[in-house]
Amino acid sequence: MGEAKRRAIKRVEREVFSRPIKRARFDLYALGARMSPTRIMSEECSHWSDDQERVLGVVIRDTTDNDFGWILLARDKIGRFRCADLETSLTSETIAVDRLRGRIAKAVEDGDFVALGDQGDETNYPTDVLAVPADAKLESLHPHFRLLTESPGRHPSRSVFKEIGPWLAPTDPHFVREFQFSQFDQRLWEMYLWATSGSFASM
Repeated sequence: MGEAKRRAIKRVEREVFSRPIKRARFDLYALGARMSPTRIMSEECSHWSDDQERVLGVVIRDTTDNDFGWILLARDKIGRFRCADLETSLTSETIAVDRLRGRIAKAVEDGDFVALGDQGDETNYPTDVLAVPADAKLESLHPHFRLLTESPGRHPSRSVFKEIGPWLAPTDPHFVREFQFSQFDQRLWEMYLWATSGSFASM
């Protein structure tokens, strides 16, 4: 068997571990992962994940050098998708896609997603804006918050808040309580502005 054929077979074997995902879904998971200049410095060409979305990948084109690269993201200790590996200065998008899918395959085969995502700078606990204190009086919850947490039709929205929560730094001890009880609309507006501002944390 020739070397080219062996590489082709190996590529096919690796590709079963990854699949393309829609940009909107990738954006939800990578909500806080992009630096502000990212949209200017690079163009995102395609988005990938393993079949259980334990790792994500994006293929990028450097808009300055016009070469390509890829970034692998894994969840850190408090649940945020952040950069776990990357490669740059590749000559084509095709090569970048192939290398990324190979890296996703390796991550799945290794199986240690906790170690892969460990950044070493995580806070002790994630912020969960949907977790109501055990001693809370449910009748005191804001009606919009109750609609969000109790309505079956709001499941997609709850998924969004689950991704936002870990990115919120616990600098305002009143934020979650106000969101749940007294200032739902104001705190929702703040989260919306953060999520759409482009002032993202570093990958």
